[in-house]
Amino acid sequence: MALHYKQPKYYDKFSCIGGKCTNSCCAGWSIDWLKNEVEKLKNAECSAELRSVVEKSFQPKAAHFCIVLKDNNDCPFHNDEGLCMIQKELGEEYLSITCSKYPRRMVIHGQTVTRSCSCSCPAVLDLLFEDSSAMRMEVKNIHSDFKSTVGMVNDTQERVDKTPVLFFREQIGDFYNKIITDKNISLETAIILGALASKRFTDVADSDKVIEIPAIIKEYDGKLRDKATIKAIEDIKANREIQFKLVNNLAVTFFSRLMPFDLSVLHDGERVISEKYEKGMELFAETFKGREYFLKNLAANILLDFYMPFFDIEHSILENYIYYALTVAAFKVMGAAIALKSENIEADFKHAVSMLSRMMFHSPDEAKKVMDYLGKVGINSAAHVAFIIK
Repeated sequence: MALHYKQPKYYDKFSCIGGKCTNSCCAGWSIDWLKNEVEKLKNAECSAELRSVVEKSFQPKAAHFCIVLKDNNDCPFHNDEGLCMIQKELGEEYLSITCSKYPRRMVIHGQTVTRSCSCSCPAVLDLLFEDSSAMRMEVKNIHSDFKSTVGMVNDTQERVDKTPVLFFREQIGDFYNKIITDKNISLETAIILGALASKRFTDVADSDKVIEIPAIIKEYDGKLRDKATIKAIEDIKANREIQFKLVNNLAVTFFSRLMPFDLSVLHDGERVISEKYEKGMELFAETFKGREYFLKNLAANILLDFYMPFFDIEHSILENYIYYALTVAAFKVMGAAIALKSENIEADFKHAVSMLSRMMFHSPDEAKKVMDYLGKVGINSAAHVAFIIK
């Protein structure tokens, strides 16, 4: 079946950097293996060393097996060179499908397949940071029979019938990408504009009028070019206190064990210290002078990481979008904190983005909890997005 493949420009450039990786996917994740994958590996001709590791490294889990991590939380096949013993000795074809596909993701919608790579992979971040056009979407015609569903979301007819707004996934996704990557407006203004549209998308979805979505997209395409609208959004004053509290609550309430950065440098125990926050943002901006595009690239790729705006189909488009905006805000606050403390701002920021991405993008259950929490504390409107992101 011939399909239209849509993907960011960087996609075909991605390749695993192995032992050079600063946040290996071979550490911290107990990967599921299918029964036939384990059997294939156990029947392979290999060294006595690899055979010994294979025999003691898989634990039955329902119909699957999972990797038994070492005491240091590393995969038992991750060697001292930072390489996979299986791939090095037997080749990629003996890896689990999860290992061989990561960090690639895809969404099948009709005849279109949207492919991307997750920001949790440091090699992907390098690509986003080095090319201003990395997130330019390209279309290719490729034949595929999809032998694996790992990292895949498929909008089947049954799924679309149950949630009709999914019919417009592609148009909504293209709209978000267009505004976030627009070079004529700031990232913050773009995200707020997207929030206003998300509110409208949610309203028509709730009232069974999803057929109006193309008209809403056209309307907000017009607002993107309307100077008065853009100026009104840009004139909204930043509220560092609300932004910091939300990001800090995200860190403390949901990800305290694994949080890759310390925000204490930005507050006095009760409130954010505005002067320090501004100084941190200044240093952060200086670090990436000439590459200011990177934050937009990052924000645009996060849209794909979240299968936006349907990361959690049980929550509304607006609720998904608020979670997205909070993630981008977390990266901004994190950047300011790192800039005040780090001797290698870029390297430490990339590592922190990779770590936080693991939690935000690869833990759907945690995402549901965060969305529920935001609703519970009343962060549930497009207006709140302005406070979150400014």
